Amino acid sequence: MSKLIRNLKVSYLQIFLISFLISFLFPGCRPENSSSTVSIVWQSNKAIGLLIPTALANGKETEHLHVQLIKSGDRTDVLGKFTVESSYTTFESAIPLTAGLHYEVLLDTIVLAEIEVPLDKTALSPEILNVYPTQDTVPENLLKIFIHFSQPMVEGHSLRYLTVLKNNRDTLKGTFLDLQPELWNQESTLLTLWVDPGRIKRDLIPNKQLGAPLNANEQYTLYISSDWTGKNGKSLTRSFSKSFITTSRDDTSPQPDQWIVTPPLLGTRQSLEVNLKESLDYSLLNDAIRVVNDQGNSVAGTIDLRQEETKFIFVPNASWKAGHYRLLIEGRLEDLAGNNLNRSFDKDLTSKEKQKEPREIFEVSFNIP
Repeated sequence: MSKLIRNLKVSYLQIFLISFLISFLFPGCRPENSSSTVSIVWQSNKAIGLLIPTALANGKETEHLHVQLIKSGDRTDVLGKFTVESSYTTFESAIPLTAGLHYEVLLDTIVLAEIEVPLDKTALSPEILNVYPTQDTVPENLLKIFIHFSQPMVEGHSLRYLTVLKNNRDTLKGTFLDLQPELWNQESTLLTLWVDPGRIKRDLIPNKQLGAPLNANEQYTLYISSDWTGKNGKSLTRSFSKSFITTSRDDTSPQPDQWIVTPPLLGTRQSLEVNLKESLDYSLLNDAIRVVNDQGNSVAGTIDLRQEETKFIFVPNASWKAGHYRLLIEGRLEDLAGNNLNRSFDKDLTSKEKQKEPREIFEVSFNIP
């Protein structure tokens, strides 16, 4: 009996030492357990990595260790960093592991463990906040569509959840460019879809062989499946659809010199309003325009887009002062067809017309007396 008690004391001491090392090396983190099996490391309710007992690795170097995501029968390597300590190896994932999905830890080709990241029962299901452009009439050479989600979404297989229907009859294939990696913002809440540019540009082989993805005077519907899951493991609350009608091609660049600026009142935080005369690229409108004062310093504030992205609204953080102001607009700003301020997207490369020197910045001025 006394020998059994001594053995129990040693076991509890070992567990205490391992727990102490984890809390010291990873402040704010907690492993799911401290047993001899692979466990999850948590931080702020996110699965940020895995804890792998060193004994499982048989003393081999970390280049023999791999973590893979298992999904729909496919296995994809998970990017991250391994750190070896005396009694365990930590895998720190480049992005948090996704709730509800399965992962494998491998030593070369030998599976050491399979881990399922549990769902957070308190997490909210993601919703689609909007699809841009918001207007229901677009040019047939529409270049990009943006989907805005309320929660970070699972990346890498977006096209599985998207269907494009023409005139409520025909399902279209190959409408969007299958980019890997996909074009997400840093928060994984805004996805940029490119309508296949090789089929939009009329001098390229994909256009000649397959035709344009969209045609004028037709009705299209983008369907988004509710099977799409967020990184918290929850599926979309409901399916979503966005319908639009196509008009003729747009090959004309936006003209900032034709924009109408409505200056705000002195001493107020009234919005600066700019009528853009047409719908422009949602993402670039939020990134390619800034307001500067007469000293050239940026005015701090927030941007809002209204009336189907035809109106640019800027709300300052502080009251407006008297002076001369400028909108500095980057030449990369585009309309819905990808025509930027310097050139059209579907530029005729055989044209002998003299091209204008591209400008990095365009300016629109206004005064507050």
